[in-house]
Amino acid sequence: MRRRTAALLTGSPPVVQGWRPDHYLRCLDRLPGVERAPVLGVGSVCRPQVGGADGVLRVVDTLDQALGDAPARLHLYGVKSEAMHALRDHPRVASVDSQAYGQTARRAAFLAGQSKTDAFLARRMVAFQRRQVALLAEPGQGARSPFFPVALPESPADPIEARVAAAADELRALHEDGEVEWGDLGPLAAFHWAFMDDLPDPEAAAEAA
Repeated sequence: MRRRTAALLTGSPPVVQGWRPDHYLRCLDRLPGVERAPVLGVGSVCRPQVGGADGVLRVVDTLDQALGDAPARLHLYGVKSEAMHALRDHPRVASVDSQAYGQTARRAAFLAGQSKTDAFLARRMVAFQRRQVALLAEPGQGARSPFFPVALPESPADPIEARVAAAADELRALHEDGEVEWGDLGPLAAFHWAFMDDLPDPEAAAEAA
């Protein structure tokens, strides 16, 4: 990584974005002085796989090596439970967050034909937090660097197929976390999940009426 001399960014933590590890490196290279920031945001890692050549573990590994002895630590946006467990002891990772409970609450409310009230969302959030605490307490191999994950199979060439395939992976991960039922893992559910954000929000429609 080319190092540049510039004033340290102040205010909100700087954030690097991307899909593949090299995307994050290009973003890192274009943020002068960012390696001296106390916290560097890494957004969002909710879509990529956990392992694999372009997975979350590889992204963290790549950024960790690029930052070298720099003090910057990472805040990971949208981390899946499996990645939380794998990265829980990583010295470069300062904190993580996830909005999985919000997505599943929205979907559950939509399927039930009811509003996603604050109370409804809060119950999902508490249940999600308890699952994460229990998961992090389970024994595991702990963080290691580099991860050297195995390569992923090639993604579907068709953009719609790729979107549905990514949605199916998300649903499987959510099922492992206890967020969705086994019956929600079919092709139709994956298609609905992939394009759910394109559907009109019933709450917004009700407020506008």
